[in-house]
Amino acid sequence: MKKTRALLAGILLGVAALLALSACGMRGADGKAYLALDWPYTPQSAYFPMLPPVISAGIYYEHPAGTYYGEYTAWNWDFYSFWYTIEIDEGSYGVGAWPGEDGADRYYQMYLNSWGPELYYFEDKSLAARDLGSPADPAMQRELALAAGSEPGREPEVSSRKLELDPDRYDLDNPEPFRRVESGPGWSLTVEGQRYRPLQPQGE
Repeated sequence: MKKTRALLAGILLGVAALLALSACGMRGADGKAYLALDWPYTPQSAYFPMLPPVISAGIYYEHPAGTYYGEYTAWNWDFYSFWYTIEIDEGSYGVGAWPGEDGADRYYQMYLNSWGPELYYFEDKSLAARDLGSPADPAMQRELALAAGSEPGREPEVSSRKLELDPDRYDLDNPEPFRRVESGPGWSLTVEGQRYRPLQPQGE
């Protein structure tokens, strides 16, 4: 009888230990997300409510996860109104008494080109560095071709301010929709919105 009780107690302890090990432990901290803007040539205007009032090119700002609105007027006066999605790497759950791993930080870069916004994602900040001012950069080569005959500049900062389009200067009845989606293991990039072209070449 004593042996039976001891065996039963051992089984119960083993089951309890197994349940404790298989139970979800503490969850690791979520990683942070950062967004940097850059441009081959300085946009005429920009509006990103989740970023500071003055945005410096190539500087990473902490950005919450979710889908957010942005807009800008490119150097050639084409106007882009769009929504973009920022994701975070969530922390994983641990096992038993062992805590889970923290999520990795994510670094996003958005380029405000004259042909529309481009969004990129990097897990390593050192891999995200890119000099848009270099003539060897493909985006800069494309902009150089588009800017032939004009002299757009490249300032290091822009002020973030909302712009109401003038119907006498823009074709508001015929926006050009665009949608860019990319994905990989555990991540996706989405930017979608409209492009508005000026009715005639604009000046300062």
